[in-house]
Amino acid sequence: GFFSLLPAAAAGGAMALPALLGLAGAASIRPSALQGALAAPRPGVVLALGFVAWAAITALWAPGRGLELAGKLLALTVFGALFVLAAGADAGMRRMTTSAVSAACAVLIILLGVEATLDMPLTRLTASDLPDWEVAKIPGRGGTVLAAILWAGAGGLLLRPTLVRGAAALVLLAAGAFAGGQFFHTANNLALMAGVAAFVVGWMAPATAIRLVTAALALWLAAAPLSYPLIFSNADLNAALPFSWSARIEAWNYVAAGVLEQPWFGHGLEAARADNATTILRGIETDIIPTHPHSASLQIWFETGLVGAGLAAAALTLGGQALARACRGKRAAGAATTASFVALGIIANLSYSLWQEWWDAAMFISAAACAALMRMETPLMAAAPKRKQSA
Repeated sequence: GFFSLLPAAAAGGAMALPALLGLAGAASIRPSALQGALAAPRPGVVLALGFVAWAAITALWAPGRGLELAGKLLALTVFGALFVLAAGADAGMRRMTTSAVSAACAVLIILLGVEATLDMPLTRLTASDLPDWEVAKIPGRGGTVLAAILWAGAGGLLLRPTLVRGAAALVLLAAGAFAGGQFFHTANNLALMAGVAAFVVGWMAPATAIRLVTAALALWLAAAPLSYPLIFSNADLNAALPFSWSARIEAWNYVAAGVLEQPWFGHGLEAARADNATTILRGIETDIIPTHPHSASLQIWFETGLVGAGLAAAALTLGGQALARACRGKRAAGAATTASFVALGIIANLSYSLWQEWWDAAMFISAAACAALMRMETPLMAAAPKRKQSA
């Protein structure tokens, strides 16, 4: 039921995803799967949940609507985790999930293709009074959802690789990269292009690729307050970029400096949104932080401090190691997981607030699809027939 509604919800702007995910998570509780997860907690998962809990705690000293957001974040995490557990709970659910993700990707590609080629007719039915760039944001979020789940959809087709299924996976990847990148959203384009390359690398070396990608994301997060000002310190280069990118760089440098004001515990959940400092950029007065920093790494440091950044980086590192072990010899799952991390990491560090509910829901959907794929695929070593020993 959830995956049948997913394409329309995503193409329509994705704002309904948190509610749909919450309902699906509540309806798919598997006591046995939950009991198993609680009985043998994985360090990466414990650290990730610890990061979410710490982020919620920081709402106690945050300005603005931190406490309200903390409640939503905790609820979404609970129901999202239940959804992930259910997706891989048994063989039937795994088969259903992997098939449903592939089908949902295909339908979403068709919907986004119609929007891209016919000047967004479906979106304009309900948003005819908005300027074009605002209208394009709606299917653009659908492209972001596609960038989160496309890889598991292609991986599901390759669980039993044949010529036909391989061709179908290639068509899905190519069509998804085209349809998802048509709405003036540079981060989506970069994520989809890099995701295709990561999918290929993950197929060739599943465990190694996952280790490298998660370690790179953890390192980028850990070094964010130092790396952003260092990389984007050239004023002439910044001035030559489009206005939206110059605004991002202003925000990144400002937030990196703000980290030093509260380095240990951060300014509190959603503090970036509450900051009302302004600057003059190319003769235009604008907010230094345009709603959020457009970088999850800097946002984590700014709002949750070293404690939050440490938990998140450790979760990526240990979680990546565990996923690499689980995907050893599993080409489809390794390719999907690697590409998912790459695509989600790029978008997270260029667009959207880390706490936007629909974006968090998209990440949980991606996790559920990869989890089902991972538990369904047979490792190559186990699938290979054993040779008889000679006398």
